[in-house]
Amino acid sequence: MSLRLSDQPGAAEPPAATSRTLRPSAIRFARLDMLTVKPYLTVKNALIFLVVAVFVGFGIGNTSGTLAVVMMIAVVYAGYPFAVGERSNLDALYVMLSVSRRTVVAGRYLFVAALDVAAALLAVLVSLPIVVWLSADPVELACSLVAVLIAVVLMECLQLPIYFKVGYTKGRAASYVPALALVAVVVLAANLVGSNEALARQLTSASALIAANPLLATLLLAAALVAVVAVSLAVSTRFYQAREF
Repeated sequence: MSLRLSDQPGAAEPPAATSRTLRPSAIRFARLDMLTVKPYLTVKNALIFLVVAVFVGFGIGNTSGTLAVVMMIAVVYAGYPFAVGERSNLDALYVMLSVSRRTVVAGRYLFVAALDVAAALLAVLVSLPIVVWLSADPVELACSLVAVLIAVVLMECLQLPIYFKVGYTKGRAASYVPALALVAVVVLAANLVGSNEALARQLTSASALIAANPLLATLLLAAALVAVVAVSLAVSTRFYQAREF
């Protein structure tokens, strides 16, 4: 009976098998992040978000606030793997196990994307009773969800490079700056439109153009969002590869 090289005593493991063993895929790393965060996804924390979300929804009379509060779950928990990893020195362990830094970054982004999808589904479920109670337009719910989801993705694309650059402890305070800056931009833009009739007319014309070409507008928006995520991913990878552990 012939023996394969890997079956012989003292034989070295084939390089391909070693690579598969020590270098998990981005999907597997994302699953590892999910397991890391799972102990912190408590019923108590979820209830706090849900109660506030329902209160805001009924308080302001639409679902936009509810969607925003629930989607903040994703923004908050996106930083948990960084916190746990820093406390347990997991980054140094990844280096010892020859885990590619690109794999770590890509897996972290996949984990955040999964968080966003889960939070969006939960936001819709929480908002449906409000839609029924207030007899709101389901189309408005869909539009609000898209707007909130885009805002959340933009915040995460600005926050994640900060965490990969300096870590969770040093980057925690700075990570709130993108969210505050985004809110400030929205408020300033709204005030500018309200005080500038010419700009308001141009935006109305643009809205009419988008309404007349919804497919083209959707494709352009999706392409822009993908570009932002790609740039954020590239910057995070560069930052993380430059760090020493």
